[in-house]
Amino acid sequence: MRRFKANTVLIVIWASILVAGTSPASAFLHQDSQKCQQDVDPDQKIQHCTRALEGIPWPWIDRGALYFMRGTALLKKGNFKAAIRDLDESLRIAPQAAAYSNRGNAYAEMGLHDRAIQDYNAAIKIDPKLDGLFNNRGKSYMAKGLDDLAARDFDEAIKLNPRNAMAHNNRGAINIRKGDFDKAIGQLSTAIKLDPELALPYANRGSANNSKGLYDEALRDFDVAIRLDSKFAGAYANRGNAYLQKGLYKQALADFDTSLRLDPNLPKVFLLRGKVFFLTGKFEKALTDLEGVQARTLPPEARSALHFLRGDVYQRTGDQDRAIVDFSAGLKLKPDNAEAFFQRGNAYRWKKDDRRAIEDYSAAIRLRPDYAVALLNRGLMNLKIKNFSSAIEDLSAVLNVADLSPEFQFRAYYTRGKARDFSNLHDPAIADFTAALRLRPGTVDVIVDRAKSYIKAGQSDQAIDSLDPVIAATDASPDSRFLAIHTRGKAYEAKELTRA
Repeated sequence: MRRFKANTVLIVIWASILVAGTSPASAFLHQDSQKCQQDVDPDQKIQHCTRALEGIPWPWIDRGALYFMRGTALLKKGNFKAAIRDLDESLRIAPQAAAYSNRGNAYAEMGLHDRAIQDYNAAIKIDPKLDGLFNNRGKSYMAKGLDDLAARDFDEAIKLNPRNAMAHNNRGAINIRKGDFDKAIGQLSTAIKLDPELALPYANRGSANNSKGLYDEALRDFDVAIRLDSKFAGAYANRGNAYLQKGLYKQALADFDTSLRLDPNLPKVFLLRGKVFFLTGKFEKALTDLEGVQARTLPPEARSALHFLRGDVYQRTGDQDRAIVDFSAGLKLKPDNAEAFFQRGNAYRWKKDDRRAIEDYSAAIRLRPDYAVALLNRGLMNLKIKNFSSAIEDLSAVLNVADLSPEFQFRAYYTRGKARDFSNLHDPAIADFTAALRLRPGTVDVIVDRAKSYIKAGQSDQAIDSLDPVIAATDASPDSRFLAIHTRGKAYEAKELTRA
């Protein structure tokens, strides 16, 4: 049975008064009815209210108030269906704002936000000055994704009661969803100032700081939230995410484990823990977490992240077919993800589906024209299918990308050199192979390919001179030496033919 959320405003005021009777039997009923009103402990309240309701129905007993009190206690216990039954009966006897409000709370806890909003509307119509009613209705609007209506209600709650810390907190949460993190931090700081013992505003401010990349500030907020509420699963999850962003995987994993022990029904935490396992190379554990997540339980943004991450894991474990299925599902939700097109292209490449690989690399490049690795891979695929002019174009584009790493420069020069050589552009090919060798001197494959271009360009002496050091090197592998000797032989043959 779920516990009633403490941050929902529970209204316990009832307009009626239970009046004492005069008979001996009525004294016991009076005692139960009074304790039904006064006992703080929900279990005792339920017992006393039940005895009072089951007693002789003296006319002076306000049964509507008893049903209300018992319904409120059941709501606190998390027995929402039973609470709704009692509050239904209370409202049948005497419609009052408090009963509508608390029944609305029960519906909201059950995820029935349309019915909750109807009850909050009825309560507000009776008593439009209760700030808690607007705060609760705002939460239901927020749960339905109606953030503008929610913001309006939170603003009204703050107007009615500027010291309503939870309304300030909820207003800040709306701005986190809208991406206005600075404004959110201001509102959450106000909530903290008004009630520094509330854990939720600290956790939400931590989330805003996390979104701004202020991970140390976020960690401090999550630490306070956890100190205030050691069973706050969401705070552990969000602190784990901050550790994840900082690359502190051990601490992140510990927080995700704690969060899931406290609440195993948090699919986003399984997603985050799966990411930690992926980043630390524990692919089987990652798949256990990611395959256990029901995608439909996640909001679209998290659902696409699940598909993309799980696709990455499948790809790393060699299951290209499942990787393609997940990347495709993610791209339906988020078709502007260049990385997903690139990775799906890699999966098609592994499957030797050259056409689809090139299509996906092209889609990634349309989204990110300076996507160096996608340009490089498309260039390699074009080289493979003998589309040399397109390969040269792609590899030239790679070399025009700013701040390109030496490794990418090497691969682009070397591959473009091969494409130019196949296109009978031998002098430009030689220039590319030479540029590659400046970045990685002594690379035998490049030396040999440049020698072949020298031969085709009628420069057999240069080919021989470039191969001699490889053959003479004491640390050259037998395969490298054989390749160099074989190519030098071809150079000598070409030289003899030239003389003849």
